[in-house]
Amino acid sequence: MSHQYKETIDQLQTLSLLASQKTLHITSVMMEASEHSVYMGALDEGFFERIAAAAESAVIRTKRTKSTKQLNEKRADALQFITENLPTFEKGNQLLSELGESPLEYKNTISYWDIYVDNAADNEDWFDDLDEASDALHEALTDFSDQCAKLADRLIDKSKAN
Repeated sequence: MSHQYKETIDQLQTLSLLASQKTLHITSVMMEASEHSVYMGALDEGFFERIAAAAESAVIRTKRTKSTKQLNEKRADALQFITENLPTFEKGNQLLSELGESPLEYKNTISYWDIYVDNAADNEDWFDDLDEASDALHEALTDFSDQCAKLADRLIDKSKAN
C-alpha cells in the first residue's frame, strides 16, 4: 500500500472517530437541556406562589437560552469540522476513482444559520424543537462518520487488491 493511500486512510479513520465524538458532545448538551424542559408555573393563585413562579420562569428561560446557545456552538463547530475536512473525503474519493471504483457521496446538511427556538418557560414544545435540531446535527455528523469509515475501508480493500 502506497504512502499516499495509507495517509489518506488514516485521516479518514480519524475523521470518522472525531465526528462520532462530536455527536457525544451534542448528546451531553441535550441531556443538560432536558433538565429545563418542563415548567409547571404557579400551582396556586396566591401572591407568593405567583412570585415564586415568575422567578422560576426567569431561571428556566435563562437556562433554556444557555442550552440553545450551547447547541448553536456545537452546530457551528460541526459545520466547521465538516467543511474543513471535506477535502480529505474528496481526496479519498479521488484515490478510489483512480482504482476504478465509483466515489462515495456525502452532502453536508448542517445549516449555516443559528438554531432558533422560543426559550420562554411556558413554551411546552421547547425541548422537542431543540431535540429536532439536535437530531439533524447528529444525523449529519453520523453520516459523515459513516461515509469516512466506508471510504477508508474501500480504499484498504482496493489498494490491497492492486
